Amino acid sequence: MRIHPARILGAAVVVLTLAGCAPTAGADPAPSPTPSAAPVETPSETPTPMPEPVVIDPADVSTWVISGQGIGPLTRGAAYPDVIAPLTSYTADEWCPGIVGLVGEDAPGFTLALNDDRTVRALWVSSAVDPALPVPATESGIRVGSTKAELDAAYPALEVAGQIAQETFVFAAGDDVNGWVDFTVIGDEVSMIGVSSTPIAPKELCG
Repeated sequence: MRIHPARILGAAVVVLTLAGCAPTAGADPAPSPTPSAAPVETPSETPTPMPEPVVIDPADVSTWVISGQGIGPLTRGAAYPDVIAPLTSYTADEWCPGIVGLVGEDAPGFTLALNDDRTVRALWVSSAVDPALPVPATESGIRVGSTKAELDAAYPALEVAGQIAQETFVFAAGDDVNGWVDFTVIGDEVSMIGVSSTPIAPKELCG
């Protein structure tokens, strides 16, 4: 059988063409495009609202807070008489050396005990003439006129500071670092609240 040279040449062209289209062994395939990652959204943090500062109004004793450091603007360690300068509605009277009474019309009374350098050592608040009038209170809401049950609920770790009379006891809450709040209880009612560096059961301050 005789093979025509043109047919051999055409077959060779087809083989070479197919060989050119086949993938080369060992060659890496073209990388497919990598989808871009979606940006991660970081949730924005809601700022914690700051508590409103307690504003003490020297003319409004209902804004005064009782703590181991003092009663409203009257603070332990403050210089006397500068400490009472804002209390324009009160009259000061030094009952005896180192003991000052503050008296205001239809307002609770205050007693200050002074150190030798005339700084405030301790102080007390007693009931107002009218029990319905506002008086200072502790952060737990105890004030002159609160009941013993309310006092016990607010301060479960009360210490007995002393007994003044048959039905009059003084209870204290606090510590030697932050100061003490002393509650004088007559029967079932808080009649006076004091602030001091150590628990005090006041008797006769001028005695």
